[in-house]
Amino acid sequence: MCGHRCYLPKEKTLNDYIPSMKTGSGIFSAISSIKWWPELNASQFDTYFALKYGNHAGFKDFLEPFTNDNGVIEGEQLNTLSFMILNVNQNHWDHVYKALMSEYNPAENTDYVEEHKDNSTANGSNTTTTTGSIENAGDVYGFNSSTEVPSDKSTTSYNDHQIENTSEGSSEKTLKISKHGNIGTVDVATMLRNDVDFWSSAGSKIADIMCMDICNIIALSIY
Repeated sequence: MCGHRCYLPKEKTLNDYIPSMKTGSGIFSAISSIKWWPELNASQFDTYFALKYGNHAGFKDFLEPFTNDNGVIEGEQLNTLSFMILNVNQNHWDHVYKALMSEYNPAENTDYVEEHKDNSTANGSNTTTTTGSIENAGDVYGFNSSTEVPSDKSTTSYNDHQIENTSEGSSEKTLKISKHGNIGTVDVATMLRNDVDFWSSAGSKIADIMCMDICNIIALSIY
């Protein structure tokens, strides 16, 4: 028993381990130097993470090996920790990002494009053969003569020769049919209500999903 009142040392919180998160330069900012998305702000995600989970404890077992002599995680240690977190979550975060950032009409339950292609090819040829001869003569009447007398006569002969013409062509036609709307399986009111419920939940917020994924790695299973 202590003769005086005993005080147990306070367990370090997430903000104690990574104080730079409070100023917007923590785990997410380190991740952004490796991979990030243009619509998201890594610095604001760090500040949000610090505000929501920064005062929680339970990180000692995992984070202690990453600390420097001052007991904080910064510099190269922070980059190493962030790189590891990204590798574990990258595939999941890519799918979450694509799903939650996609544009759609909440009142429609079908949206697709049909594409039809028609290919055609045309080939053709023709051959022209010329043979025979052509006679040219200039006839005049002599003095006191009732019949013409040829004065200039020539004959042009053509040997057999051929002229062949060949043509070839192809074409491709593409027909695209876009279909979208409500096919009647679910009424519009229900679809809109489900959409509002989804976007009102924490599961629809990218920051909350990513923060929880990080906590699942670096903290005890209490969050």
